[in-house]
Amino acid sequence: MINQQISIRLLGTRGSFPIADQRFAKYGGDTMCVLVTYLRKQMIIDIGSGVTRIDKYIEDKNGVIPILVSHAHIDHIIGILGYSKAYTPKEKLEIYSLPRGGYSCKDQIATLFSQPIWPLTIADLLADIDFIDIKENIFEVAEIKVEWIDSHHPGGSSIYKLNFCKKKIVYATDFEHNINSIKELENFSKDADILFYDGQFTEEEYPSKIGWGHSTWRQGIEIAKNSNVEKVVIIHHNPNSDDDKLDTLQHEIDEFRKENALNGILYPSCVLGKSEEEFLF
Repeated sequence: MINQQISIRLLGTRGSFPIADQRFAKYGGDTMCVLVTYLRKQMIIDIGSGVTRIDKYIEDKNGVIPILVSHAHIDHIIGILGYSKAYTPKEKLEIYSLPRGGYSCKDQIATLFSQPIWPLTIADLLADIDFIDIKENIFEVAEIKVEWIDSHHPGGSSIYKLNFCKKKIVYATDFEHNINSIKELENFSKDADILFYDGQFTEEEYPSKIGWGHSTWRQGIEIAKNSNVEKVVIIHHNPNSDDDKLDTLQHEIDEFRKENALNGILYPSCVLGKSEEEFLF
C-alpha cells in the first residue's frame, strides 16, 4: 500500500537575502525553499538558497523533482546557481513559473546566468532542463493538483494551493495585505489544512514598509481564522530578525491566542517556521 502521508519540509525560511550567523541558526538563514513529499514523489516550491540543504531528504536520487517558482526575485531563485543537479550530465530538471513582465520562465532564470553576475550562461548547464510556462490556473505537478492566484507584490508573485487526496495547503509568500487582496486570499484558502504565510514584518514595522510587498503574522492569523484554516506557519522572516527576536514574536503570538481564547475568540494554531522543520499530515 502506498504511503499517503504528506510531508512539507522548510529548507529555507528567510526573506530578501540569506544571512549566515549563529544568531539566526534556529529559524534559519537560507532563503525560501520548500520540499513537498507525497505518494513517493517530491516537488520543490521556490529555489532559494535553502535548496543547498536538500540532498539528505531526496528519496529517489535518479528521479525528476519538479520546481515550482512563485516569482523570480533573486531570493527565490538564487539557489539554482548552486544546485548540483543543474551541473550534472544526464540529470533532468523541470522548472515551472508564470511568465512575468514579458519574460518566460526560461528568461527569468537566465537573468541570473549572465555576465557579470555569473561566469556561466544557462546554455552551459549540463542538465536537461525543461522550462515550463504556467498558462492554466489549475494544473498537475508530481500527481498534485496545483492552483494559483496572483499575489499583491511588486512585479507579481504566485500564491499556490496544493490539493492532495483529502488535504490542501496554501503557500502565500511575498504577499501584502489590503482590502482586496485579503478577501481574495481568504476565498482561495477556504478550509485549507495549512497556510504558509509571509510575515516578514511586525505590526510596528509594517506602517513604514507599505508597498514593499510583505505582511505580518497578525494579518496572517486573521486570514486563517476567517478562512477556517487549521494551522498558520509564518515564513519569509525578516533578515534582520535573529532567533531572540523571533522567539519573542512567537511568545507574542501565543499570548495573543490565549487572551482571545479567554474571551471566546478562537484563532488557529500559529507558529514561526524553523530551518529544516517538517510538517506531516
